[in-house]
Amino acid sequence: MLHMNGGSIYIKAFRKGDRVVVTVEDAGFGIFRDNLEKVFSRFYRVDQCRSKGTGGVELGLSICKEIMKLHNRDIKAESEEFRGVKVYLYFTVVEYF
Repeated sequence: MLHMNGGSIYIKAFRKGDRVVVTVEDAGFGIFRDNLEKVFSRFYRVDQCRSKGTGGVELGLSICKEIMKLHNRDIKAESEEFRGVKVYLYFTVVEYF
């Protein structure tokens, strides 16, 4: 768990079959389903009014999605309004033995 700007971010990793899943979850305001895929777009802010004081240019998830895409990996997000956002990153397990 990381504490940032008065909030918390939870990071977990686990193996599911032939994949490793990393989840990054916050306990923020959440996002309506209609806007969920837009969070991966450059410069997209879910709510301009709530995020004015937070700074940033909203590039993090778009960069993350591009990196995952370049490596043929998947990323998705889920959310409920007022219950935060959970981002899933899917990696293939590689055995070297």
